[in-house]
Amino acid sequence: MDLKQRWPILDELCTCATQLPDLQLWVFGSMLRTEHPRDLDVLIIYTDPQHVTDLYRMRLWEATLPPLHFIAMTADEERDYRFIEVTGAVLLQPP
Repeated sequence: MDLKQRWPILDELCTCATQLPDLQLWVFGSMLRTEHPRDLDVLIIYTDPQHVTDLYRMRLWEATLPPLHFIAMTADEERDYRFIEVTGAVLLQPP
């Protein structure tokens, strides 16, 4: 099943992120392994830190059930940590 269909808040998050074209959204963690995760983990890769702030302010994301949890990194930071590889993250936005 499509993650955006299972958790419509992810679709809303992607819609908001399209207003900030430098952002990439990746999902990881328990949402990829279970039907009932405690939270929805999202990695935001950015070039402009203001865009992360702007996205975060668009909605009370953590007030959803399950709540959204964000980690934000630059592309260089992600490469240094190999975060996507290590966590098995899946690209959500852009498709």
